[in-house]
Amino acid sequence: MFKICKTFRFEAAHHLPITNGKCKNVHGHNYKVKVYIEAETPHQYGPDTGMIFDFHVLDKIAKNAFLKIYDHKNLNEIQVFRDSVPLVELTEQDKLLYPTAELIAADIFLRMKHELSKLNELCCSIFYNLDAIRVYENDDCWAEYSE
Repeated sequence: MFKICKTFRFEAAHHLPITNGKCKNVHGHNYKVKVYIEAETPHQYGPDTGMIFDFHVLDKIAKNAFLKIYDHKNLNEIQVFRDSVPLVELTEQDKLLYPTAELIAADIFLRMKHELSKLNELCCSIFYNLDAIRVYENDDCWAEYSE
């Protein structure tokens, strides 16, 4: 299996009223998001290309999928978190969502998967598999979501 990774960055604020520490207050992060795409062949992008995916195309997809939604925003005001819409299978206790790194990773994964599926429909002989999304709040703390 071959895998590529592209790193994206955005700045945003949030607060987590469910915690007892400093994160209860509004604060910001310089988020780093790693997008992992995998393929069985190094020629996934086209015959004899040696490429799984074009990084330039991935830039455009990420911008539409999540960067324009997340960058320089208060994440608590983004629709998915404001309305507490479940992204993944959650228990009743977890229905009230806050923009934790875990749920940001899940949201970005689903947004990227949706954008890649549109590309897959255009290129019926090529299938791009989104392997994982990893979200860093800082250099030491990250959360990852995959299916």
